[in-house]
Amino acid sequence: MKTKYLSFGLPEFVGMGTWLLVFSISLYWVSRAGPVYQDHLSVLIAAFVIYLVCFLLLSSDNRFGRSIHNKAILLLIQLVASYLLIWFFPIDFLPILTIIWISLVSHLVSLKRSIIILLLVVSGWYLIETYHWQQAVIMKSLLYVSFHFFAIMMSHQTKIAEQATEKTNQLNAELIATQNLLNQASRLNERTRIARDLHDLVGHHMTALIINLQIISHLTEDDTKKKVDQCHALSKLLLSDIRVAVSSLRQNQTLDFKALFQTMIKQVPKLEIHDDIKIDFELEDIQLVTNLLSIMQEAITNCLKHSHATKLYLKMFKQNKTLFLEISDNGQVKPPLFTGNGLNGMKERVSLLKGNIDFTIEQQALKIKIQLPINRELAA
Repeated sequence: MKTKYLSFGLPEFVGMGTWLLVFSISLYWVSRAGPVYQDHLSVLIAAFVIYLVCFLLLSSDNRFGRSIHNKAILLLIQLVASYLLIWFFPIDFLPILTIIWISLVSHLVSLKRSIIILLLVVSGWYLIETYHWQQAVIMKSLLYVSFHFFAIMMSHQTKIAEQATEKTNQLNAELIATQNLLNQASRLNERTRIARDLHDLVGHHMTALIINLQIISHLTEDDTKKKVDQCHALSKLLLSDIRVAVSSLRQNQTLDFKALFQTMIKQVPKLEIHDDIKIDFELEDIQLVTNLLSIMQEAITNCLKHSHATKLYLKMFKQNKTLFLEISDNGQVKPPLFTGNGLNGMKERVSLLKGNIDFTIEQQALKIKIQLPINRELAA
């Protein structure tokens, strides 16, 4: 699965287009203004370029752009660049840059915190306009507050829609994996039924036929006895073939776990998954398989939402009478580890299976180790 390093959609292109328009008009404004402002042309260009670079990094999918800490630094630099422009140039439309900025912020923090940040940002702009440029901007401030608030609400609604889509995709992946599991289980159940019918019906009848032929063989002589003995031998051979067929049907009862897992992760975006699965399960393990798939799905979701990783490594094997599942990523998690609903859900599933689960952070990467007892040998 390939990882995309740039994920520019329509909102990002609109943001870059708005930046270009504001930059172009600002250059034109400076060219028509007095020498005082023209002397600060390098400040204008540098601030706009820094703002754009931060915007591009915030919109990227590489490891640097995914880190919450790095995003906070980029947003701070972007805000400082905006304030530098407002400080050096009394251009009325420059707060458009902070409108774009607040829409990025609201994607990372809650609605309440976004509104608090909005009030602080607009207050800073108001103080610069009032005391540095000696302008009365009360009415303009109210307008810009409304513009910023609109940007926050639109960004907030977009975030809710993205979360709903992500949840739907996750449930859909689990549903598809469960459907495939049920299909496999249904096929295996049908094979078991056929094997049972062959053994119980045909096998018993063939046994009765062999016994009767053996009795008839003792009651006949000459050519008739030879024919009966031939039928007796053929019946025994046929019964042997039926037993071989029944044994073959009952032996091949394994669930293809790797195929189920591959189906589940087929639509996972922005994450490169490396799996090393060395176990197949039998029909009786369907509850164990269902819980394992849910645990793996939750680990993937946690990796995307919290670790901000680009790669996930999964290994599953058995040793003696214990199943081991190890999951790690290349994310950015700082201790102490907070166990939310996702990790707690994994704990509950492992507990139901009477196993152990351990979460550790090594080099800012989350590692999950699970041990589950198995009562019989699994296919390896």
